[in-house]
Amino acid sequence: MAKKKPSVIFTPNSPNKKASEYTFGRYLMVGAAIGGYLGYIFRVSERDLNLVAPIAWGVMIGIAIFIFTVIMSKGRPPFKALVKQTVVSMVFITIGLVGLEFRNTIHGMGGRMAVIIYCVALGLLIGAMMYARSKLVTSTSK
Repeated sequence: MAKKKPSVIFTPNSPNKKASEYTFGRYLMVGAAIGGYLGYIFRVSERDLNLVAPIAWGVMIGIAIFIFTVIMSKGRPPFKALVKQTVVSMVFITIGLVGLEFRNTIHGMGGRMAVIIYCVALGLLIGAMMYARSKLVTSTSK
């Protein structure tokens, strides 16, 4: 009698799929959902493209993250790891804010649906970057 081939069902507790793949999928889905929402609620403004403001906000938020981490950390993390995490966070936040700044331009080229698609793609990118950041943070903290 021939051996019955087991069906492969991927569930969170299944040994056939790693937990990190589910985590990656969650990051992507949350990023896409937030991006879709930000694209859906977008209203066109009459102002010009300004890249200075999102970069300045990214730097200020990065500095605030650094200060908050130093104040709230129980055991002082190594300075090199702290700076690395802060710079990575600052870059990711700046990329996200600069990406959102381009919504007006995208709306001018393709309309509302183009903005929604663009924001979903931006959300997927940010979700993937945050997953990579979480792997970076856990690898430097060990």
